[in-house]
Amino acid sequence: MTTPTVILHIEDDPEIARAAKRWLRRVFSDAAVIHADNAAEATRIIERTDLDLILSDYDLGIGANGGAVLTFVRDVKPELEKHFVFFSASHEARRMIKQAGHFIEKPSEYEAFATVVRAAARGAAAIMDGEKLARCAGCRDDFYNGKNPLNVKRCWSFESAELVIRWRLGTWTQPTQPGAFTEVETLSCHHGEGYHHYKELPDVAIDPVRLRVKESR
Repeated sequence: MTTPTVILHIEDDPEIARAAKRWLRRVFSDAAVIHADNAAEATRIIERTDLDLILSDYDLGIGANGGAVLTFVRDVKPELEKHFVFFSASHEARRMIKQAGHFIEKPSEYEAFATVVRAAARGAAAIMDGEKLARCAGCRDDFYNGKNPLNVKRCWSFESAELVIRWRLGTWTQPTQPGAFTEVETLSCHHGEGYHHYKELPDVAIDPVRLRVKESR
């Protein structure tokens, strides 16, 4: 899903709600935006409505906060977690959303807002161009980021690159030895020298590592 048709926006401040709704419709012109101003109303909507994207404040005044909404999503509609975004000034929101991957800090510029919600619509973690370039270091294809005699400005994988979690294994490392696999945050297109990336922890990994990963999910 890349173009959401139904978006839930959870915000208790009417002025911010109006501004965010304008921005959402600017990014997704054909989407219907449903508004909720508290967690209880939001959970009722989530339970009975087919949603494509959720944008939520963390501090929602009296009653449960946005963290309770995210917990509800994880329990009731876990497939929506990758399409859940916090739009908040709360440090607690940033901490909670790390695994889900989407956080917009208030106040925000439109471009930063649009980047994150577009990524959330795809179910991918948002990453700015500057962050991408910084993470290109060590990739053999980084030769193409303006560092070549042909003057190619961007590696062909740059635009579609996403921030992902991978398991890294050294080329000459025995996969069955303790600590052989390291969990890293990297670009989906990264091709480094001297190691390999795995999307999932392979069966050859030793039990203590595998157990730790299973317990954290």
